[in-house]
Amino acid sequence: MARVALIDCGIAGSPTGAAQAFAPDGTRCATVPPRVHHGSALAQVILHQAPRAVLLDAQVFTDAPATSAAAVAAAIEWAVSQGAAVLNLSLGLPHDRPALAQACANAVEAGALLIASSPARGGPVYPASYPRVLRVCGDARCGPGEFSALGTAQADIGACVFAPGARHGDADRSGASYATAYVSGRLAALLDEGRDGREALRRLIEECRWQGPERRV
Repeated sequence: MARVALIDCGIAGSPTGAAQAFAPDGTRCATVPPRVHHGSALAQVILHQAPRAVLLDAQVFTDAPATSAAAVAAAIEWAVSQGAAVLNLSLGLPHDRPALAQACANAVEAGALLIASSPARGGPVYPASYPRVLRVCGDARCGPGEFSALGTAQADIGACVFAPGARHGDADRSGASYATAYVSGRLAALLDEGRDGREALRRLIEECRWQGPERRV
């Protein structure tokens, strides 16, 4: 069973694997019930794609979607120590930080797949902009479980932007965060079929329904 680290605001109830919270300075602290549904909705997306996945709950914020590079770096290191094969990072920080860059590089060297949100336009965000991190943004062409090989300056893969049950205009339940979770879930499912990380990535690209960026008229 693939172990998927959800680095976010926390999962309501009991995650299927271990849980750990991180303070802004990167120190470990006690988990608390999340005050927003973001992490729980992402967990739902991942488990719908990969029902056998074991979720590791790395809590780096609890309400407002704001965290620090130190907290995210510590969460990545913890997730790797817990055997995470996929790290879901439905977040983006505006500044490059050495500790975060090193944590991502170490995770990749350990064989983990890092999946991070990237905006459809604008400047670079981290960790999506680091080498060998799979950059994901929303693609309006994609329904749940559908993917596009974008290959743009902003993102590698596009996916569905909506949480389960969300509708157009529901800003709190749509966006690149959910697209990232769909990709993480699909990769976890491919790992559960016995593929290694490189094979899972190759298969994901093969499954993409669309090639190239979405064209708006």
